[in-house]
Amino acid sequence: MKSLGEYLKKERELRGVTIEEIASITRISSRFIHALENDDFKNLPSEVFVKGFLRAYAKCVGIDPNEVISIYTNIRKADEKPETKKEISPPIKFNNTSIIALTSIIALILITLGGIFYYKNGSKNIAKPILNELPELKTAIEEQPKENSEPKEELPLVQTEKAIDEIEQKPITDQHTEETVKTIPAIPNENIAKSDESVEKKQEPLKLTLTALETVWFSIVIDDSETREAILQPNEKMIFTAKEKFSLTTGNTTGTDVMLDGIKISLPTTRSNVLKNHILTRQ
Repeated sequence: MKSLGEYLKKERELRGVTIEEIASITRISSRFIHALENDDFKNLPSEVFVKGFLRAYAKCVGIDPNEVISIYTNIRKADEKPETKKEISPPIKFNNTSIIALTSIIALILITLGGIFYYKNGSKNIAKPILNELPELKTAIEEQPKENSEPKEELPLVQTEKAIDEIEQKPITDQHTEETVKTIPAIPNENIAKSDESVEKKQEPLKLTLTALETVWFSIVIDDSETREAILQPNEKMIFTAKEKFSLTTGNTTGTDVMLDGIKISLPTTRSNVLKNHILTRQ
């Protein structure tokens, strides 16, 4: 066996089954069947549909569906392995030109820092003899009164003690506390009972019933955690339950009858008669 497509085609031809017969039984388009036998997975829908097509094809031809799915999974894993290439960075080489340029930059930085240091210290040393030569200016600067140097008047201790006694003798009123306290209106018992009923209704499980009007393949994702796949023949029925929602994928929209909590749901129509990841909730 060179490929999965050749294996499927060989088994089909050994049993004398045509592509048109498989298409009429499984409701899978003949171009999808040709793509499976040619290993043309790029022209097929998503992986969920491909596995469903392979299971339906295998059951119709009479081979083991699990074996076919296992071969397909191994092929996909082999295709998804990335090719790792080790990139070796070349060692950094310094030539004479780069060494000279680096040395010049360092020397320029040192000269700049030395000039700044000399400028700051030199200005201080120059200012000192100028002040010494002008004693009159120096004394005038020193004799100027400093701002905010006037002493602050302090309150006598007796007045502060009297003020503290007056504050302590004043009674504390409860007016503010009475104004801020508000009574909470009582909730009627009827509203509590209604809220309890609504909570109980929300806690009831969501019930989904699928009935096949024709041969139907479908996939159900329950609460984003469990996936169920099956093929139903006409008049066959399956029931599922969930806490919040279902995600329905079917290969035959017109041949699928859907009931959610006893209410019939109309599925959206598509050109290919295939519906993917249709969300079903109470809302």
